[in-house]
Order: sequence, then structure tokens, then C-alpha cells
Amino acid sequence: MEGSTTFKSGTYDVHILAVSTRDGAYPWDEIEARRQVERMDAWFAAETEGVFRFRLAGFQVLPEYPGSLCGVEPAETHAAPEIKAIQPSAGAIDVLPVVVGPWPKDCDKSGQAWLGRPVAWVSVDSEYPTRAAMVLWHEVGHNLGLGHSAAIIPGNVAEPWPTGTYQP
Repeated sequence: MEGSTTFKSGTYDVHILAVSTRDGAYPWDEIEARRQVERMDAWFAAETEGVFRFRLAGFQVLPEYPGSLCGVEPAETHAAPEIKAIQPSAGAIDVLPVVVGPWPKDCDKSGQAWLGRPVAWVSVDSEYPTRAAMVLWHEVGHNLGLGHSAAIIPGNVAEPWPTGTYQP
């Protein structure tokens, strides 16, 4: 797996790594994971005029996380052996591992991702399942190197979406 995906155009292999925690069972099966990635692909294809494309290349259930999973760093640490084994398939320019788990009751965020490099964490709130799609798209945008506008987060230095483009 390569270390940086910042603004490389092409097709990305998305690997969904489902995890159960003390907060509940993993929320997506492979069918739902495929549906979410297909929706994300359609949105990015339209917004970026086909610059970024995505396909579900893998779905794997991880061993249960013993606590409440909150953040990309503990998610990446928990899934490290599985993430290390992921390689891009034919035609993909890189892989994007996404750890998906239940909504953490003691957490102040619904997703998090590294800026400009792979690995994202997304939680799914059973009361608001559509939020997960927006969180997934938003966090993958960070993996691609897109940040929040400095108007929203003072001092932010990451490249924001172009003017007029909505990052969900």
C-alpha cells in the first residue's frame, strides 16, 4: 500500500473493514458496503468530472474492538495487520482502507481520516443511517488531500474544495 494519495486522479480500491465494539455490532454487511461505495463513486464522479473514482475491492470483518472506537488512530492500530496486507487490484492507483463501526457513545466525532494518505474511520449511527454516507465521502476527501476551508477552521492550511464545490 502506498503512503500518499494526495490528488492522484484515477480509480481507488476501497476496502471496508467492519468492526464490532462495546457499542454494538458492525453496521454494514458487504451488500450495504458496496451500495455505499457505489453512491460515493457516483457523487465524486459528478463533482470531480470523473477525476476520482471508487470501487469496493474488499469487505472484511475484523476481530471485535474491546472498547469504544473513536478516531482514525485507534482504528488504524486495531486493523494494522489487515491494512498492511491490502494491495491495489488491476487498474487501481491506490487503496483506501475504511474502518466502519457502530456509533461510539462516548465520542465527539462521527468520522476521522488522515489528510493526504490512506485510512479513514467512519461510525454509523443507527438512528441516522444516511449520515454515514456523508461522513464516508467527507473522510475519503481528506484521504485525497482535501481539507476544511480556513473560513470554517481558522488556521487550516489544507487545500479546501474549489469554490462552489460542496464537500459533504
